[in-house]
Amino acid sequence: MSLLGLLLFIIFKPNTALAARIYLSNDNSQISVGDTAIVNLMLDTEGQTANVVDGNISINQGFDNIIIRELSPAGSILNFWAKNPSLENNSISFVGGTPGGFNNSSALLFKIVFSAKRAGQVVFSPADFKVYANDGKATPLNLKSETLALNIDAQKKPQPSDQWQELVSKDNQPPEISSAIISSDPTVYDGKKFLAITTTDNQSGIDHLEVKEGNWPIVRTGNIYVLRDQDKISPILVIAYDRAGNMNTMLVNTARPTNKYYFYLLVLSALVFLPLIIFFLIKTLKTFKTKKK
Repeated sequence: MSLLGLLLFIIFKPNTALAARIYLSNDNSQISVGDTAIVNLMLDTEGQTANVVDGNISINQGFDNIIIRELSPAGSILNFWAKNPSLENNSISFVGGTPGGFNNSSALLFKIVFSAKRAGQVVFSPADFKVYANDGKATPLNLKSETLALNIDAQKKPQPSDQWQELVSKDNQPPEISSAIISSDPTVYDGKKFLAITTTDNQSGIDHLEVKEGNWPIVRTGNIYVLRDQDKISPILVIAYDRAGNMNTMLVNTARPTNKYYFYLLVLSALVFLPLIIFFLIKTLKTFKTKKK
């Protein structure tokens, strides 16, 4: 090729867009009946910044050969879940996001923990995936996906392996209670004050939360706890446990915030969470319109 031809090729060559990559990985080279294994759902953004992932993992082939034990977000790059990973028939669906976005070549989305029930092959296939850019416009990224096929050996091991239990047993770090904020909204919980709790545990994952409010007994709760004392705010203790039994606590500041505090909290919430909330509302509205048709 002449120098002129090479120059023209460089200037006018087609612009091949980068494509984010959805893939699954497993560290267990040999899975036998009776073993418990972990499949990691991963995302390579290919140098781009993404903030929302929406998709399904289909297990059409070999679903009867396994039992899904756990869908764990422990260690996930996603920390805001519009829909937690959930199993419906033979498909795992989820919608999650990260305020501010992320650019990562090996971002963990969540873990699929399963036990091998019978010999054969099981295939995990990404389906209907959408990854959105962190550009304020919810621009879908070009996407490619890879399936994962695992073979289950009929020959049982003398001692079945359990990757999940091995991971849990190595977790000696307490979970993190990122925040516990008292709030209220006339549209939810009959306008009652509630406590919004945010927690993370990057190893074994959060097992459960407990709340001790004033002189009332300790109760188990989810991420939202409706206050019993709606008039005089009593002292509140939040207790978080992970799957390994590690515990952490947080004493909630029940002092009534000033107007200035409210202002700064409102501005911070708007800057961080509003883009994701708007995206999820638009997606929900589109889904509703599609079903209505």
